[in-house]
Amino acid sequence: MRRSLAGVALGSLFALATLPAQTPSVVGRWNLDLVNQFGGSMKIAVTFKQEGHTLTGLCTGDELGSMTAAGEMNGSQINWRCSSEEHGEKQIATFTGTLNPNGYEMKGDWSTVINGTFSGVLQR
Repeated sequence: MRRSLAGVALGSLFALATLPAQTPSVVGRWNLDLVNQFGGSMKIAVTFKQEGHTLTGLCTGDELGSMTAAGEMNGSQINWRCSSEEHGEKQIATFTGTLNPNGYEMKGDWSTVINGTFSGVLQR
């Protein structure tokens, strides 16, 4: 009896360990603080919608205007681009970051013609 219970327990643990990790949700409005390579800073907001790993949404900010957001989640890794086109000129900002285990904070890097770091908090 002991062997069969141990076998069932071990088999159950193995089955749980092989289940795919669930993609965390980043749905909602994120307030981001950006710092560029020269020490300048800017605040923006990104509102995400999420379907599985795919992210869509809107990036807004006083200096940024309004841009579309598109990206993806892969585990705790998040990547997205904010883009717009004005007067025939395309503007793109790329973000790569990590979602904290609490699911309400993220940090990472961003780049346009300049680059820097960002930290963000999900608005509650």
